[in-house]
Amino acid sequence: MRFSDFPFLRYLFFFLMGIWIEKVIYIPQYAALFLLGSIWLIYLFWVLRKKTLGFAAFLAYLQLLLFGVFCGGLHFNGNEEIIPISNSFIAKVSQDDVPKPNSKQNILDVFFELKNSQWVPRKEKVIVYHQVKEGLKSGQIVCVDHLPTEVESPQNPYEFDYKSYLQKSGINFTQFLNEEGIVLLKAGQGSNGTWFQRFRISLINQIRRHVPDPEVQDVAIALLLGQKDFLGRDTKAVFRDTGVMHILAVSGLHVGILVTLLFFLAKPFSLKGKGLRIYLLGVVCCIWGYAALTGFSPSVVRASVMFSLITFGQMRERKPSVFNILAFSAMLMIVIDPSVICEVGFQLSYLAVSGIVLLYPLILRWWLPPNKGLDYFWQIVSVSISAQLTTFPLTVFYFHSFPPWFLLANIFVIPLTFVIMQVGIPFLILGWIPGVDFVLGWLVNGLIKIELWLLSIVQNLPFGKAEDLSIEPETMILVWGILLIWAAWEYFPKKNLVYLGAFILSGWFMLGVYRSIKGEKPQAIIYKSQNGYAVDFWDGTRLKSWNQGIRPGDIDYKINPNRINNSWGTQPDTLIALAKEFNQLIFPEIGWILNQDSVLQVSTGGRVQIFENGKWEDAGPKDLTDSNSALKILF
Repeated sequence: MRFSDFPFLRYLFFFLMGIWIEKVIYIPQYAALFLLGSIWLIYLFWVLRKKTLGFAAFLAYLQLLLFGVFCGGLHFNGNEEIIPISNSFIAKVSQDDVPKPNSKQNILDVFFELKNSQWVPRKEKVIVYHQVKEGLKSGQIVCVDHLPTEVESPQNPYEFDYKSYLQKSGINFTQFLNEEGIVLLKAGQGSNGTWFQRFRISLINQIRRHVPDPEVQDVAIALLLGQKDFLGRDTKAVFRDTGVMHILAVSGLHVGILVTLLFFLAKPFSLKGKGLRIYLLGVVCCIWGYAALTGFSPSVVRASVMFSLITFGQMRERKPSVFNILAFSAMLMIVIDPSVICEVGFQLSYLAVSGIVLLYPLILRWWLPPNKGLDYFWQIVSVSISAQLTTFPLTVFYFHSFPPWFLLANIFVIPLTFVIMQVGIPFLILGWIPGVDFVLGWLVNGLIKIELWLLSIVQNLPFGKAEDLSIEPETMILVWGILLIWAAWEYFPKKNLVYLGAFILSGWFMLGVYRSIKGEKPQAIIYKSQNGYAVDFWDGTRLKSWNQGIRPGDIDYKINPNRINNSWGTQPDTLIALAKEFNQLIFPEIGWILNQDSVLQVSTGGRVQIFENGKWEDAGPKDLTDSNSALKILF
């Protein structure tokens, strides 16, 4: 194995470097495009003159880097000013309602806004939560009298950035509506989306009609069509806590089953030559049709590219490198939308497949099963371990939890999901036939109920979930570095790998020593919420806290992420607070006087900071009284 055998890995590296440069150093679009065109002309001239290949290769990589700069500039435009919607607006309902615990969710495509008694064009998206009795249907035209609000940035450190999450879908506003706040102007004429979106809705309705259990319906929609919006919180928790959430993300498992089914159907015909090529082309079309049907999630696009290239390789009787396929599919997705790099699903998907490709063969050697049944069992175990080894650092980094029983859950769930897909895909195709719809719907319902029952058992096992975990970035690099060295041990000079391992380990050790010497300075933080505030005081060894009105459910999202990332724990002692006047509290340990809305006085020395635009900035006296974001004092 040589690194030169995987050119797309090199291409991906330089392309990503370009995107990173664009994020760090602002380069105007016209400048990037001019440089890209100029370098391309020089490259073309150099190649036509048959000059040395070394300089030509340098120019080629420089073009990739500039192409990354250009693509990054096209998509990362988060500094654009958001103009508020200041009056009534007319919009088109973009989808059918998604049920939520206390309301229904939908997205409105705004195309007119009332200004100076005239309707003027306006292009915006608003996510609405409403209680309209009849619900909203895709394609309806509605008039909304109430004003939407701009989605707020995170108020507290490490809080989930819901604003950036919605902006990736072009949504800048949110709104809560009752029956009186919305007027129907025109009934919907069906979905206003693509043919695939309309077909997806018809398949969802088919599942609703023929799968009896409502909870199973939601799981079937996620499992077969990749639509997880309908899943309840408890159902998601079952899959998440047992480490099998990947089952609900349409990925290589699902696309692989589809391809296997298509090849199985063609096996009796013994296709060769032109007939085989035409059929394989049809297989590729089916793969991408399924990807479009499920909404082009990162995992399904990656799997679709991989299986498409493998299928094209069979046309030419060649087997393309999996590493090149992975790198090519990643480049394709990033070119279309560079912001996908920041999506957790994209990162976990490629880490999982990379782990399987690199580590699965090594783990498989640990044991040679004596029969086919045990061999199949060992293959599932090996795949699960290899994927979990590469993804667990990122899982802990983002979600601060780890499912200890993931191996046990995957042993049962992967084969069962394979069976569900083998029944579910024919159900989607043949569900319109009377009699067949009932039988296949009943089978899908029963199989998914068994899966949920098994997962609930695993979820309730002792030590079913490790929570409040944290990991430093350098520790993540250490883990991935060790795994890469292990995977490369047989293919690269061992001496160089030992040096690389020593370098990574030394860097990790020195950073750890630096952190311990620097220590954690005593600090106090005021967390903000719509319902109140909370105060955390870390004295260097122990956490104390006072909660003034923040609901228990909000603590997990607004306060605990900061505690976990700082390794403070989530079970603080009580911080002493004394009542001074009406609605005012004195915190003698930190020298603060607070009322419901602001800090009235900071009597102790220390550096006061405010959390704005995702980072801590030094605060002035005005910030203490007017801020809606978290405040911190470093003693």
